[in-house]
Amino acid sequence: MRAAAARLREAGAALRRRERGEVVAVLGALLEALRDPASALRVRLAAELPAVTGFHPATLAAGLDAGFAPWTASAFARLVARELEAVPARVASGFPLTAVVLGGAIPMPLALQILAALALQSPVLVRPGAHDPVTARALASELARLDPALGRCVEVVSFAHSDTAALAALAQADCVVATGNDDSVAAIAARTRPWQRFVGYGHRFSVAALGRDGDLASECSALARDVALWDQLGCLSPLALYAVGWRWEQRAPLLRELESAFAEKAKRWPLGRVADAARRANELATFEMRAAGGDDAETRRDATPGGPGWALLAERDPAFRGSPLYRALRVHFVPSGAGVTASLAPVARHLASAGLGGFSRGAEAALARELALLGASRICPLGEMQSPPIDWCHDGQGVLLPLARLTDFSQK
Repeated sequence: MRAAAARLREAGAALRRRERGEVVAVLGALLEALRDPASALRVRLAAELPAVTGFHPATLAAGLDAGFAPWTASAFARLVARELEAVPARVASGFPLTAVVLGGAIPMPLALQILAALALQSPVLVRPGAHDPVTARALASELARLDPALGRCVEVVSFAHSDTAALAALAQADCVVATGNDDSVAAIAARTRPWQRFVGYGHRFSVAALGRDGDLASECSALARDVALWDQLGCLSPLALYAVGWRWEQRAPLLRELESAFAEKAKRWPLGRVADAARRANELATFEMRAAGGDDAETRRDATPGGPGWALLAERDPAFRGSPLYRALRVHFVPSGAGVTASLAPVARHLASAGLGGFSRGAEAALARELALLGASRICPLGEMQSPPIDWCHDGQGVLLPLARLTDFSQK
């Protein structure tokens, strides 16, 4: 770890002498390779990720297409200009060494943290997560091919989560970025010192809301896409649907359309490996027992034999309860948008994004404002939840600015 850090600090000195525009152009070429399904980088990700992440190859390929499609070289250049160059008298620079501790199994947030550090001309020491040991190394290899000097500014190291000595060495970087569950992020934060910059991205979840003013079939199909991609495991995957303006007694047509949409997406993008099948099965069984005991809950399940399949857990009670995951969507019925925000208020600190569909323009704008006040950092149409632009304000902050040092330069 110390040897890697020393090499990176030496490479970083050369990196800071380069023109930022030159570095951003190389990173733009890397992004274009990520967007191209035929590139060697994408072929490698598509070939190696299914085995380690558990995603079905077809589902993973669709997720890569959806997630990387908006990440163009020009969009990245605009992001750099807006966040780092918009104020003429302000200088934005990176730290001498940035360490990134990655969690999760979805490549987009992992790639973005590496790109952000390099855009700030900071060398980056990366510890990939156990669920995706592939993406960081694939990016480092492609970067070395595109620009060997810039490639020397990324080193990927692996060690056990229990290796406290390695974690302590990693946390000696000038800037430390951690992604993962709240406990793991907090453990990394506890090792940093006041003079270090710490940026943590912990547990987040998303939801969807559906009104009654749109085409029901198309809105349900769009929602099913958002749930199916990444098997509902990402922070942008909706865990619950709020049927706004739908009475419980009117649930049948909505559940029927959702059932059809989920079944169609399952054929196109099969569900992958379920990491904790016993826990998920227990949660679904508990809900089904509740549904059998009265008229306040109903279950619709995938009838295909041989696997856990998707599930719809409809309930009269609007209280947010999370999800068993792996395409198990809770469906709550609320009379108005106020019911959505009241349900989410107790867990608002973890809200990442919301997908909206089936609302009039005025009703959609009103609900979006209330969700923004709760803390949602992205609100978009149903069907677009898994395709955020590269510059979306993740966790309500910028993409590059959290990793930057800012200097105001005033002259007479």
